[in-house]
Parts: sequence; structure tokens; C-alpha cells
Amino acid sequence: MKNILLIVFVFMASALLFAGTPSKAELNNGKTVFNKICFACHKDGVAGAAAITNKKRWQENADKGIKKLVSSVKSGVTNGKYGTMPPKGGCMDCSEKDIHDAILFMINESGAKLK
Repeated sequence: MKNILLIVFVFMASALLFAGTPSKAELNNGKTVFNKICFACHKDGVAGAAAITNKKRWQENADKGIKKLVSSVKSGVTNGKYGTMPPKGGCMDCSEKDIHDAILFMINESGAKLK
């Protein structure tokens, strides 16, 4: 019984430790999506978009949580603090997973961290 409890504890502890760490597959897919569409605004911070190199802005975004960010990108941003963004960032064929992974990629590249 003690061994089972120890195994469960180790599993849960490792899950909590790595919960905020994007997988290699997520980052690879996110990079592909970024290079397909997101780079147009987020590479250099066009029209108020957070440049991929702007750690402060990406930390501000990351602090909102991934679920809120995905929801905002899916519906688009109007009257935002820094500007606007069309629904799905203009990538109408992007899935929710693509959006999720692209956000993780940009947060990771900026040096910001999800909480």
C-alpha cells in the first residue's frame, strides 16, 4: 500500500512540476503556425501587437492564463489596450490547438512564463 501511495505522490508531483512547461510537439506546431500567420504582426510588433521579443508584454499576456488568451484570439480583440486583432488572428483554418500552440510558442520565445 505504501508503494502505491508513493507512486501516486511522485506522479502527481511531477504533473504539477511540468504542468506549465510546453511540450516539444506544442512548440514545434506553434512555431509552424507562427511562421504561417502570426509573424506578420508579432515578429516586429506591428499595429500594437506584442512583438515576439517583448518579454514584458508577453508576461502581461501570460499572466492572464492560456485559456483566456486562446479565447481572446479565437474571438478577436476589439478596443484592446494596444490595438485590435481579427478573430483567430486572421487564420480561419487554424484549430483551437493551433492557436493554443502558437500562443505557447510566442510566450516561450519571449522568455515570459505561464503561471
